[in-house]
Amino acid sequence: MQEPIQNRSQDHQFMSAIASAPHAGGRLRREVRGVNLTAMTLIAGLFLLLAGRPVAAQVAPGGCRELVVNGGFEAATLAPWQESSAAGFPLLDGFFVHSGSQSAWLGGYTNASDYLTQTLTLPAGATQAALQLWVQIDTTEANNAAALDIFTVEIKDAAGNLLGTVASLSNQDHSAAWSLRTYNVLAYAGQTVQLVLHGAGSVDNNITDFHVDDISLAVCAADQKIFLPWLRK
Repeated sequence: MQEPIQNRSQDHQFMSAIASAPHAGGRLRREVRGVNLTAMTLIAGLFLLLAGRPVAAQVAPGGCRELVVNGGFEAATLAPWQESSAAGFPLLDGFFVHSGSQSAWLGGYTNASDYLTQTLTLPAGATQAALQLWVQIDTTEANNAAALDIFTVEIKDAAGNLLGTVASLSNQDHSAAWSLRTYNVLAYAGQTVQLVLHGAGSVDNNITDFHVDDISLAVCAADQKIFLPWLRK
């Protein structure tokens, strides 16, 4: 039987047990912040290299433009993403990744509310605009539980007013595997908008982790195809 995932707010209690604390999906739980996992990330990077998987989502060839900066979270900081966590947790994760050595981790504690925001300008002449992100969700909520912990992808205007909710996932979408999510955001062409990722948790003792990596927003003009970096098409 799988052991439940560790509550993010209790990381400090598990410093001696990190190396032997598996959770849903069979991976080791996130390291205690400050623990050096350089060797482990190097091994993970080598594995991805041998597997032939690209380690960035920041390429949009054929005249298409990639708008998201640091979408793979491989920079030393989250910039230009702006982060906010109700519990004060850093949202940059150096352990559980889709590619490279870092990802973003939202939620994972009771009554969670974590935000990642980046301001983008979609050109008015765009004829295609595809937002892609890789997501992995694990939870201690029961399999038949209602959608209690929610992850949303929102588009807001420059003033922070909600223009639309592009995606809404929950504990019901949990899976040990990463999944690629693709959304059409052409409706926002010609606007400067905020791309907002929000992970929210309920007040009960069960928690849900929302791991996000390799975010891309490629915009193309006429006769230019959207590039799918992970499918190499």
